[in-house]
Amino acid sequence: MALYFEQLKSSDMTAKKLVLSLMSVTDHEVQPAANLVASGRVFGIEPTAMRMAITRLVQEGILLPVERGVYAMGPVGEALRARVATWETASAQVRPWSGDWLAVQCDHLGRTDKKRVRARERALRLGGFARSGSGLWVRPNNLAASLEATRRSLVDVGLDKEALVLVASEVALPEGQEWRELWSVDALSAAYESATQAMVQSSKDVPAMGQAEAARETLLVGQSVIRLISFDPRLPAEFIDRSRFEHMVERMKSYNALGVKAWKAFYAYGESLKA
Repeated sequence: MALYFEQLKSSDMTAKKLVLSLMSVTDHEVQPAANLVASGRVFGIEPTAMRMAITRLVQEGILLPVERGVYAMGPVGEALRARVATWETASAQVRPWSGDWLAVQCDHLGRTDKKRVRARERALRLGGFARSGSGLWVRPNNLAASLEATRRSLVDVGLDKEALVLVASEVALPEGQEWRELWSVDALSAAYESATQAMVQSSKDVPAMGQAEAARETLLVGQSVIRLISFDPRLPAEFIDRSRFEHMVERMKSYNALGVKAWKAFYAYGESLKA
């Protein structure tokens, strides 16, 4: 499975995606609806569409109203945000690999419920698993978390509770199958480099931008990089040189601070216009 860096464009941003992004890019756990709605104009999204997105996210349990006009992540959204928020400690989430594998068996759960299948496969990809030719979803067993903790984490973000998660210490594969080849390490390395360069260039450009343009730029670049980090399979050193990944994560920490500053400036500018 190849993983590439693809920078989001303004046209990629729907009202729902924007609300979810904004709930994670600032350093506040709650957001006033006024800020969420106002942010829509940065991407040309009408206030009505933003309010409708907030309402639907509340109905889905992803957002939770904490007081009139103020929202936090609900139970469903918090599990996803907690998983994505681990990008800053990505390098600490792995341990040396002893050669065994984590495997998830879920073919017995069926594929007729397309929504369930999408949630299941998203959870597995977030966990760094790739689907093998045999139908098993597998990854190197180099995660620092215990087997039970790994299973709980997968279930929290969408894996079926009935899925079987196991450790395989010895594997005899059919001829022509090699689990290491499920990931393209060349594509991963190129993605780390592209993401790093995108942040470097954007960091140079942002100071000359207006408040709305800087907010839009940092959210699009930042969310693109965080997505890459979140879906990174955390392969062991036996598979890939991790130094480019670690450099990208360190660069993202400083870029994230730039993004938070840009959005605070945008909201402050909006408040000044009301005064």
